[in-house]
Amino acid sequence: MPIANQVDKNPRISIIVPIYGVEEYLNQCVVSLIRQSYRHIEILLIDDGSPDKCGEICDAWEKRDSRIRVFHTTNHGVSHARNIGLDNFQGDYVGFCDADDWIDSDMYEQMMELMLRNDADICGAGYVCETMAGKQLELRVEQAKIWTRDEAIEKIFGLTVPKPLSWGLWDKLIKKELVTKVRFNESIHMGEDMLFFWETMKSVHRFYYAPLLKYHYRTRANSAVHGGLNAKTLTLHLALEKILANAQHESDIVKKTITARYQFALVTVICDMICFYSDDYREYINKYQAYMRQHFVPYIFQKDITIRQRMEGFVACLPFRLCLALRVLVPLWHKFRLSFPGKALRRIKRLAVAVGKRVI
Repeated sequence: MPIANQVDKNPRISIIVPIYGVEEYLNQCVVSLIRQSYRHIEILLIDDGSPDKCGEICDAWEKRDSRIRVFHTTNHGVSHARNIGLDNFQGDYVGFCDADDWIDSDMYEQMMELMLRNDADICGAGYVCETMAGKQLELRVEQAKIWTRDEAIEKIFGLTVPKPLSWGLWDKLIKKELVTKVRFNESIHMGEDMLFFWETMKSVHRFYYAPLLKYHYRTRANSAVHGGLNAKTLTLHLALEKILANAQHESDIVKKTITARYQFALVTVICDMICFYSDDYREYINKYQAYMRQHFVPYIFQKDITIRQRMEGFVACLPFRLCLALRVLVPLWHKFRLSFPGKALRRIKRLAVAVGKRVI
Protein backbone atom coordinates (compact mmCIF):
# COMPACT_ATOMS: atom_id res chain seq x y z
CA MET A 1 0.00 0.00 0.00
CA PRO A 2 1.36 3.43 -0.89
CA ILE A 3 2.25 5.69 2.00
CA ALA A 4 -0.48 8.33 1.99
CA ASN A 5 0.34 11.98 1.42
CA GLN A 6 -1.01 14.41 3.95
CA VAL A 7 -2.06 17.05 1.44
CA ASP A 8 -2.82 20.32 3.19
CA LYS A 9 -2.37 24.02 2.74
CA ASN A 10 1.36 23.87 3.43
CA PRO A 11 3.76 24.64 0.59
CA ARG A 12 5.09 21.65 -1.26
CA ILE A 13 8.79 20.76 -1.25
CA SER A 14 10.38 19.00 -4.22
CA ILE A 15 13.53 17.03 -3.42
CA ILE A 16 15.75 16.21 -6.43
CA VAL A 17 18.02 13.17 -6.06
CA PRO A 18 20.54 12.38 -8.86
CA ILE A 19 21.53 8.70 -8.74
CA TYR A 20 24.50 6.80 -10.14
CA GLY A 21 26.34 3.78 -8.80
CA VAL A 22 25.18 4.01 -5.18
CA GLU A 23 23.01 0.93 -4.70
CA GLU A 24 24.75 0.28 -1.37
CA TYR A 25 23.51 3.59 0.06
CA LEU A 26 20.34 4.41 -1.90
CA ASN A 27 17.80 2.80 0.41
CA GLN A 28 19.13 4.68 3.44
CA CYS A 29 18.80 7.93 1.51
CA VAL A 30 15.24 7.29 0.35
CA VAL A 31 14.09 6.10 3.77
CA SER A 32 15.37 9.33 5.33
CA LEU A 33 13.33 11.31 2.78
CA ILE A 34 10.03 9.46 3.06
CA ARG A 35 10.22 9.66 6.85
CA GLN A 36 10.33 13.43 6.87
CA SER A 37 7.99 14.91 9.47
CA TYR A 38 7.07 17.50 6.84
CA ARG A 39 4.80 15.32 4.75
CA HIS A 40 3.90 17.61 1.85
CA ILE A 41 6.86 16.66 -0.35
CA GLU A 42 7.62 15.07 -3.67
CA ILE A 43 10.79 13.07 -4.24
CA LEU A 44 12.27 12.99 -7.74
CA LEU A 45 14.66 10.06 -8.15
CA ILE A 46 16.75 10.57 -11.30
CA ASP A 47 18.46 7.33 -12.38
CA ASP A 48 21.38 8.59 -14.46
CA GLY A 49 21.89 5.32 -16.33
CA SER A 50 23.35 3.65 -13.25
CA PRO A 51 25.00 0.31 -14.15
CA ASP A 52 24.05 -1.38 -10.86
CA LYS A 53 20.61 -2.04 -9.37
CA CYS A 54 19.80 1.59 -8.58
CA GLY A 55 17.15 1.74 -11.32
CA GLU A 56 15.34 -1.28 -9.89
CA ILE A 57 15.52 0.14 -6.38
CA CYS A 58 14.01 3.42 -7.59
CA ASP A 59 11.13 1.64 -9.34
CA ALA A 60 10.38 -0.36 -6.21
CA TRP A 61 10.19 2.79 -4.10
CA GLU A 62 7.92 4.50 -6.61
CA LYS A 63 5.41 1.68 -6.16
CA ARG A 64 5.53 2.03 -2.38
CA ASP A 65 5.13 5.78 -2.00
CA SER A 66 2.94 7.98 -4.21
CA ARG A 67 5.14 11.00 -3.46
CA ILE A 68 8.05 9.44 -5.36
CA ARG A 69 8.54 10.02 -9.09
CA VAL A 70 11.25 8.16 -10.98
CA PHE A 71 13.03 9.25 -14.16
CA HIS A 72 15.43 6.99 -16.06
CA THR A 73 18.00 8.43 -18.46
CA THR A 74 21.20 7.37 -20.14
CA ASN A 75 24.32 8.44 -18.29
CA HIS A 76 25.10 12.12 -18.87
CA GLY A 77 26.34 13.16 -15.45
CA VAL A 78 24.97 14.71 -12.29
CA SER A 79 24.18 18.09 -13.90
CA HIS A 80 22.01 16.48 -16.56
CA ALA A 81 20.21 14.42 -13.92
CA ARG A 82 19.53 17.47 -11.77
CA ASN A 83 18.28 19.38 -14.80
CA ILE A 84 15.74 16.63 -15.44
CA GLY A 85 14.55 17.20 -11.89
CA LEU A 86 14.38 20.96 -12.41
CA ASP A 87 12.38 20.46 -15.61
CA ASN A 88 9.82 18.27 -13.86
CA PHE A 89 9.42 19.33 -10.22
CA GLN A 90 6.02 20.61 -9.14
CA GLY A 91 6.68 22.04 -5.69
CA ASP A 92 6.82 25.55 -4.28
CA TYR A 93 10.30 25.00 -2.89
CA VAL A 94 13.15 22.81 -4.09
CA GLY A 95 15.90 20.94 -2.29
CA PHE A 96 18.69 18.62 -3.44
CA CYS A 97 19.98 15.44 -1.87
CA ASP A 98 22.84 13.23 -3.00
CA ALA A 99 21.87 9.56 -3.22
CA ASP A 100 24.64 8.35 -0.90
CA ASP A 101 23.72 10.83 1.86
CA TRP A 102 20.84 11.02 4.32
CA ILE A 103 18.99 13.64 6.36
CA ASP A 104 17.41 13.84 9.80
CA SER A 105 13.65 13.31 9.92
CA ASP A 106 12.76 16.90 10.86
CA MET A 107 15.18 18.77 8.61
CA TYR A 108 12.72 20.05 6.02
CA GLU A 109 10.03 20.78 8.60
CA GLN A 110 12.37 23.06 10.51
CA MET A 111 13.74 24.69 7.37
CA MET A 112 10.27 25.38 6.00
CA GLU A 113 9.11 26.86 9.29
CA LEU A 114 12.12 29.18 9.40
CA MET A 115 11.69 30.25 5.77
CA LEU A 116 8.03 31.12 6.21
CA ARG A 117 8.56 32.87 9.53
CA ASN A 118 11.39 35.00 8.14
CA ASP A 119 10.10 35.48 4.59
CA ALA A 120 13.34 34.05 3.23
CA ASP A 121 14.21 33.18 -0.36
CA ILE A 122 16.75 30.53 0.64
CA CYS A 123 17.47 28.72 3.88
CA GLY A 124 20.94 27.27 4.46
CA ALA A 125 21.14 24.80 7.35
CA GLY A 126 24.64 23.30 7.22
CA TYR A 127 25.81 19.69 7.23
CA VAL A 128 28.05 17.21 9.01
CA CYS A 129 30.57 14.97 7.23
CA GLU A 130 30.23 11.25 7.78
CA THR A 131 33.63 9.58 7.41
CA MET A 132 35.05 6.17 8.24
CA ALA A 133 36.28 7.74 11.48
CA GLY A 134 32.85 9.12 12.40
CA LYS A 135 31.22 12.53 12.26
CA GLN A 136 33.27 15.59 11.47
CA LEU A 137 32.06 19.19 11.52
CA GLU A 138 33.73 21.23 8.77
CA LEU A 139 31.64 24.35 9.27
CA ARG A 140 31.80 27.21 11.75
CA VAL A 141 28.57 27.58 13.73
CA GLU A 142 27.25 31.13 13.98
CA GLN A 143 24.06 32.58 15.36
CA ALA A 144 20.97 32.02 13.21
CA LYS A 145 20.00 35.18 11.35
CA ILE A 146 18.90 36.76 8.10
CA TRP A 147 21.74 37.53 5.72
CA THR A 148 21.53 40.03 2.92
CA ARG A 149 22.47 38.72 -0.51
CA ASP A 150 25.93 40.31 -0.47
CA GLU A 151 26.55 39.16 3.10
CA ALA A 152 25.67 35.58 2.16
CA ILE A 153 28.01 35.65 -0.86
CA GLU A 154 30.85 37.05 1.27
CA LYS A 155 30.43 34.37 3.93
CA ILE A 156 30.00 31.44 1.52
CA PHE A 157 32.56 32.36 -1.15
CA GLY A 158 35.02 34.06 1.18
CA LEU A 159 38.39 32.59 2.16
CA THR A 160 37.80 32.51 5.91
CA VAL A 161 37.87 28.93 7.20
CA PRO A 162 36.01 27.26 8.60
CA LYS A 163 33.07 28.98 6.95
CA PRO A 164 29.45 28.87 8.22
CA LEU A 165 28.09 27.44 4.94
CA SER A 166 29.38 26.06 1.67
CA TRP A 167 27.93 26.59 -1.80
CA GLY A 168 26.86 22.93 -1.83
CA LEU A 169 23.15 22.58 -2.54
CA TRP A 170 22.34 19.65 -0.27
CA ASP A 171 21.67 21.72 2.86
CA LYS A 172 19.63 24.43 1.14
CA LEU A 173 15.91 24.99 0.60
CA ILE A 174 15.15 27.32 -2.30
CA LYS A 175 12.04 29.14 -3.52
CA LYS A 176 10.99 27.84 -6.90
CA GLU A 177 11.01 31.34 -8.41
CA LEU A 178 14.80 31.45 -8.03
CA VAL A 179 15.39 28.36 -10.19
CA THR A 180 12.70 28.81 -12.84
CA LYS A 181 15.23 30.02 -15.41
CA VAL A 182 18.43 28.55 -13.93
CA ARG A 183 19.90 25.24 -15.01
CA PHE A 184 23.14 23.37 -14.36
CA ASN A 185 25.87 23.85 -16.95
CA GLU A 186 26.38 20.30 -18.22
CA SER A 187 29.84 21.08 -19.59
CA ILE A 188 31.07 21.79 -16.05
CA HIS A 189 32.00 18.59 -14.21
CA MET A 190 33.50 20.07 -11.05
CA GLY A 191 32.06 23.16 -9.43
CA GLU A 192 28.72 22.83 -11.23
CA ASP A 193 26.88 23.30 -7.93
CA MET A 194 28.95 26.41 -7.17
CA LEU A 195 28.02 27.97 -10.52
CA PHE A 196 24.35 27.02 -10.09
CA PHE A 197 24.30 28.48 -6.58
CA TRP A 198 25.84 31.72 -7.85
CA GLU A 199 23.20 31.99 -10.58
CA THR A 200 20.46 31.30 -8.04
CA MET A 201 21.76 34.00 -5.70
CA LYS A 202 21.24 36.70 -8.33
CA SER A 203 17.59 37.10 -7.35
CA VAL A 204 17.93 36.60 -3.58
CA HIS A 205 16.89 39.33 -1.16
CA ARG A 206 16.73 37.45 2.14
CA PHE A 207 18.92 34.46 2.97
CA TYR A 208 18.18 32.73 6.26
CA TYR A 209 21.13 31.04 7.94
CA ALA A 210 20.19 28.37 10.49
CA PRO A 211 22.91 25.95 11.68
CA LEU A 212 20.62 22.95 12.05
CA LEU A 213 23.33 20.53 10.79
CA LYS A 214 20.79 17.86 9.89
CA TYR A 215 22.21 16.85 6.52
CA HIS A 216 24.68 13.95 6.62
CA TYR A 217 27.26 14.19 3.84
CA ARG A 218 29.02 10.88 3.25
CA THR A 219 32.64 11.12 2.11
CA ARG A 220 33.87 8.29 -0.13
CA ALA A 221 37.33 7.86 -1.63
CA ASN A 222 35.89 6.97 -5.07
CA SER A 223 33.40 9.83 -5.25
CA ALA A 224 33.58 12.51 -7.94
CA VAL A 225 35.23 15.07 -5.67
CA HIS A 226 38.19 12.75 -4.97
CA GLY A 227 39.16 12.04 -8.57
CA GLY A 228 42.45 13.95 -8.66
CA LEU A 229 43.49 16.46 -11.31
CA ASN A 230 42.15 15.76 -14.80
CA ALA A 231 40.24 17.41 -17.64
CA LYS A 232 36.94 17.11 -15.78
CA THR A 233 38.13 18.49 -12.46
CA LEU A 234 39.76 21.42 -14.26
CA THR A 235 36.31 22.60 -15.33
CA LEU A 236 36.09 23.97 -11.79
CA HIS A 237 38.17 26.87 -13.08
CA LEU A 238 35.81 27.40 -16.01
CA ALA A 239 33.01 27.76 -13.47
CA LEU A 240 35.06 30.22 -11.45
CA GLU A 241 35.94 32.21 -14.57
CA LYS A 242 32.24 32.56 -15.40
CA ILE A 243 31.49 33.72 -11.86
CA LEU A 244 34.44 36.12 -11.88
CA ALA A 245 33.32 37.70 -15.15
CA ASN A 246 29.80 38.08 -13.81
CA ALA A 247 31.01 39.55 -10.52
CA GLN A 248 32.59 42.54 -12.27
CA HIS A 249 29.11 44.09 -12.35
CA GLU A 250 28.51 43.49 -8.64
CA SER A 251 29.14 45.53 -5.50
CA ASP A 252 32.72 46.09 -4.36
CA ILE A 253 32.47 43.51 -1.56
CA VAL A 254 31.12 40.82 -3.90
CA LYS A 255 33.71 41.61 -6.56
CA LYS A 256 36.52 41.47 -4.00
CA THR A 257 35.23 38.20 -2.51
CA ILE A 258 34.94 36.41 -5.85
CA THR A 259 38.29 37.70 -7.09
CA ALA A 260 40.01 36.37 -3.96
CA ARG A 261 38.29 33.01 -4.35
CA TYR A 262 39.42 32.75 -7.97
CA GLN A 263 43.01 33.67 -7.15
CA PHE A 264 43.13 31.18 -4.28
CA ALA A 265 41.92 28.40 -6.58
CA LEU A 266 44.55 29.33 -9.20
CA VAL A 267 47.39 29.20 -6.68
CA THR A 268 46.24 25.78 -5.54
CA VAL A 269 46.01 24.31 -9.03
CA ILE A 270 49.30 25.88 -10.19
CA CYS A 271 51.13 24.17 -7.33
CA ASP A 272 49.40 20.87 -8.09
CA MET A 273 50.23 21.05 -11.78
CA ILE A 274 53.85 22.00 -11.32
CA CYS A 275 54.45 19.36 -8.69
CA PHE A 276 52.68 16.43 -10.36
CA TYR A 277 51.51 17.28 -13.88
CA SER A 278 53.98 19.79 -15.34
CA ASP A 279 54.27 18.08 -18.74
CA ASP A 280 50.54 17.56 -19.24
CA TYR A 281 49.32 21.01 -18.26
CA ARG A 282 52.06 23.42 -19.33
CA GLU A 283 49.57 25.56 -21.27
CA TYR A 284 47.33 25.93 -18.21
CA ILE A 285 50.34 26.67 -15.98
CA ASN A 286 51.49 29.47 -18.30
CA LYS A 287 48.00 30.97 -18.43
CA TYR A 288 47.37 30.82 -14.69
CA GLN A 289 50.86 32.03 -13.76
CA ALA A 290 50.50 35.03 -16.07
CA TYR A 291 47.28 36.01 -14.28
CA MET A 292 48.72 35.53 -10.78
CA ARG A 293 51.86 37.53 -11.57
CA GLN A 294 49.62 40.47 -12.45
CA HIS A 295 47.64 40.08 -9.21
CA PHE A 296 50.39 38.87 -6.89
CA VAL A 297 50.44 41.83 -4.48
CA PRO A 298 46.66 41.96 -3.83
CA TYR A 299 46.63 38.20 -3.28
CA ILE A 300 49.40 37.97 -0.66
CA PHE A 301 47.84 40.83 1.30
CA GLN A 302 44.45 39.11 1.58
CA LYS A 303 43.53 39.22 5.26
CA ASP A 304 41.96 35.74 5.34
CA ILE A 305 44.82 33.61 4.01
CA THR A 306 47.52 31.93 6.06
CA ILE A 307 51.27 32.44 5.90
CA ARG A 308 51.54 29.08 4.15
CA GLN A 309 49.05 30.21 1.50
CA ARG A 310 51.01 33.42 0.96
CA MET A 311 54.14 31.33 0.45
CA GLU A 312 52.29 29.16 -2.05
CA GLY A 313 51.22 32.29 -3.89
CA PHE A 314 54.85 33.41 -4.04
CA VAL A 315 56.02 30.04 -5.35
CA ALA A 316 53.19 29.93 -7.92
CA CYS A 317 54.51 33.14 -9.47
CA LEU A 318 58.13 32.05 -9.79
CA PRO A 319 59.56 31.23 -13.24
CA PHE A 320 58.42 27.83 -14.40
CA ARG A 321 61.88 26.23 -14.51
CA LEU A 322 62.67 27.46 -11.01
CA CYS A 323 59.40 25.92 -9.79
CA LEU A 324 60.44 22.61 -11.32
CA ALA A 325 63.81 22.81 -9.61
CA LEU A 326 62.17 23.38 -6.23
CA ARG A 327 60.26 20.14 -6.58
CA VAL A 328 63.32 18.31 -5.21
CA LEU A 329 62.20 19.47 -1.75
CA VAL A 330 59.12 17.28 -1.91
CA PRO A 331 60.93 13.91 -1.60
CA LEU A 332 63.03 15.41 1.18
CA TRP A 333 59.84 15.77 3.14
CA HIS A 334 59.07 12.08 2.71
CA LYS A 335 62.60 11.16 3.77
CA PHE A 336 62.54 13.13 7.00
CA ARG A 337 58.86 13.21 7.96
CA LEU A 338 59.28 10.40 10.51
CA SER A 339 62.55 11.72 11.91
CA PHE A 340 61.62 15.20 13.04
CA PRO A 341 58.89 15.41 15.67
CA GLY A 342 57.24 18.49 17.02
CA LYS A 343 58.09 21.95 15.75
CA ALA A 344 60.82 20.79 13.38
CA LEU A 345 58.39 18.43 11.66
CA ARG A 346 55.82 21.17 11.22
CA ARG A 347 58.45 23.52 9.76
CA ILE A 348 59.47 20.98 7.12
CA LYS A 349 55.83 20.23 6.34
CA ARG A 350 55.11 23.89 5.73
CA LEU A 351 58.16 24.14 3.48
CA ALA A 352 57.08 21.13 1.45
CA VAL A 353 53.58 22.50 1.06
CA ALA A 354 54.96 25.86 -0.01
CA VAL A 355 56.58 24.34 -3.08
CA GLY A 356 53.44 22.63 -4.19
CA LYS A 357 53.18 19.42 -2.17
CA ARG A 358 49.45 19.01 -1.77
CA VAL A 359 49.09 15.46 -0.49
CA ILE A 360 51.07 14.76 2.68
